[in-house]
Parts: sequence; C-alpha cells; structure tokens
Amino acid sequence: MKLHVIKKGQEKIEGFKVVEVSESLDISDVVSNSCEMVFGPDICDAFSFIGLKDAAEALVSKLRLNGQIVMGGTDVRSFCKTVSLGLLPIGDASNLVGQSQSMSSPDVILDLFNQLGLKVESVNIDGLHYEVKGRRV
Repeated sequence: MKLHVIKKGQEKIEGFKVVEVSESLDISDVVSNSCEMVFGPDICDAFSFIGLKDAAEALVSKLRLNGQIVMGGTDVRSFCKTVSLGLLPIGDASNLVGQSQSMSSPDVILDLFNQLGLKVESVNIDGLHYEVKGRRV
C-alpha cells in the first residue's frame, strides 16, 4: 500500500490511499507494517512542534520493512532569513505563518528518523521547503 498524507486542499496522487490531516492524524484504519511508501512532503507544518514526533512515530509504524517515507515542510531558518532580508513580503510571510501549526527544519526530521531506526536517504531544501526521505531497515 502507498499512503499519501496531505493537508486540506492539496492535490491527491492517483494510486495512493489518501489521508487528510485536519486537527489530527487518523491512520487507525491503516494496518501496521503494511505500507511500502508513506508520502507526506508538506505535512510537517500541519502539526505542533511536539505533535510532529507523535505523527512521525505513527507514520513509521505503518511502514513495512524496506518501506520508504518522505516528510517535509517549511524550513524555519530559511523562512526567517528570507523575511529578515526582505525577500518575502510581510503579507506573504504572515499568510505562511497563519497556515502553519509550526515550522521546523530538516534537522528535526533527521533526528526523529534516526531515533526511529530509519536510514536517511536524502535531504532536499528548495527555497523555504525541505523534504527528508528515509527507509525502514
């Protein structure tokens, strides 16, 4: 099974079981150790900083052996730098803050993946956005 975790209003990927994060992450209907892929490249902003760890643990529990997970969100350091340099208008910055429960960094996800026993395969940062890819070994 391939699981696509999205925020409200995001496009869905065909061929994936879609789970929409609203107030919380409900994946109780997904069997543990059943997913070959968990794809959530924009979901980290949908959780509080503390809730991000719980979400990562829940998603990793659904991965089968050799399964792959992608998690990403807005890099708080890049965001702050971009705003302080005046490269992002204050109105746009305010909208980004309003749409996020929190912002983190790839380092936070790297630490979570390492704590959960995943092998980190890649880290990508593109502008304000980051994605971390890991594999259950």
